[in-house]
Amino acid sequence: MVLESSRQIIGAAIFAADADAVNLVSFYLLPDQIGRGVGHFFYGEMEDALRRRRYAKCVLDVLENNKRAIRFYEAHG
Repeated sequence: MVLESSRQIIGAAIFAADADAVNLVSFYLLPDQIGRGVGHFFYGEMEDALRRRRYAKCVLDVLENNKRAIRFYEAHG
């Protein structure tokens, strides 16, 4: 998935899926978009898209020292 603003890609997410779950492989925003609520919006759009495709489970890995990402994902359950 990609997120665009003014015809420019400002975020991207890559998923790998099987019959039971989807794995969020990567989730990136341009640095100037971080801290502006863009990530929360994009994540919500991704969740909606996955629900429409009837995925009930999403798995991801986060590096232990990436505290900002951990807080972000914990905020989204």
